[in-house]
Amino acid sequence: MKNFLTFFIIFTFFTNLKADILPNFFKDYETKRVFVLYDDKSFLTNDKKRAEKRFSPASTFKILTLFLR
Repeated sequence: MKNFLTFFIIFTFFTNLKADILPNFFKDYETKRVFVLYDDKSFLTNDKKRAEKRFSPASTFKILTLFLR
């Protein structure tokens, strides 16, 4: 969780940060995560192929949250 917060703060305050660190950030922790940042003009992601693939929610709570939006 601490690493995620660090990652979030970096992207919140440093908007000119290069996308080169994205693949390495998740690879260092041996996870299969996808980060997608969207602004009005473009997407920034660490794994475009995986980001375009749809996945089902891993828990019932996420399904409920989906319907409450």
